[in-house]
Parts: sequence; C-alpha cells; structure tokens
Amino acid sequence: SDARYARLMGVSDAETLFLLLLDAIEGGTDPLESMAELRERVRGLLDPGEGAPLTMVLAGGDGVWALNSSAAGPVNSLYLGEAVAPVGGGWTLASEPLGDGAWERVPEHHGVVMNAEGASIREV
Repeated sequence: SDARYARLMGVSDAETLFLLLLDAIEGGTDPLESMAELRERVRGLLDPGEGAPLTMVLAGGDGVWALNSSAAGPVNSLYLGEAVAPVGGGWTLASEPLGDGAWERVPEHHGVVMNAEGASIREV
C-alpha cells in the first residue's frame, strides 16, 4: 500500500516482502496463505532460470507462522522440534536439527503454525 511504501526505510528485499505481507494480513488473509500468495507474486517477477528461495517466518502475539518454500529453484531446509526446557518445553524452528530430540523436517512448500495449542505443519 502507499502508506506502507512511505514507511519503507531501506532497500532490502526482506523489508519489502515484510511490508507486502503486512498488507495482506491486514486485509484479513491467513498469515500462511499470505506468505504463499507472496511467493507466487515473486515467482511472477523472476526471469527464466532465476531462483528465489523463500523461508519466511512471522511472529506475533497470536503465534508464529513459517513458510518453507521457494518461488523457483531449491528450497532451504527447515525443521520443527519439540524443545526440552526446564520450564515446560515448547517448539523450535531451525535450519538443521539441534542436538538430540524429536525433530521433524518441514517438507518443501509447507508451512508451520505454532501457537498456544501446539505446533502443526500443513501444505501451502
């Protein structure tokens, strides 16, 4: 949106993608669906043979959403693990499994939702 574009402080692709994502979410779209739509938008801008790995993570008061995808080309690795902590555990996202524990690889073009109810992986 024009209002968000006016707030753009840098020239990085990450900042631009983040503001586009905020516009979509503010419009009422689910965060993971917004990330998938953004992936398709980037795909439409690429020249043949160009790649664009897109591992996006958004955190807010209601949870954490992550998309493990690319607009074209290879997809980065992403793992979801149940954290073992002295105060009751939780969930961890990492590019590689960290130490011992139960880690699940997030498949290509899938998203992760982590909130008070737990964590889940779904295709996007």
